[in-house]
Amino acid sequence: MSRLPRYVFPDGTYHVGTRGVEGTPIFRTDDDRRFFLELFADVVVRNDWLVHVFCLMTNHYHLVVEALRD
Repeated sequence: MSRLPRYVFPDGTYHVGTRGVEGTPIFRTDDDRRFFLELFADVVVRNDWLVHVFCLMTNHYHLVVEALRD
């Protein structure tokens, strides 16, 4: 079950992640990872985020991003 959207605090730093249910892969190929990174890059630019670190695993990912504007 997903969570409700949370308020984004200006200048807040966030650990964001997701995982596949019961270890199900969310990235099956390198093309899947590239597609995710292209979408992620677009979101980063549109929302003026600073990416501190990211890690893509087969069945989950972690992102640490900082919101730079209101």
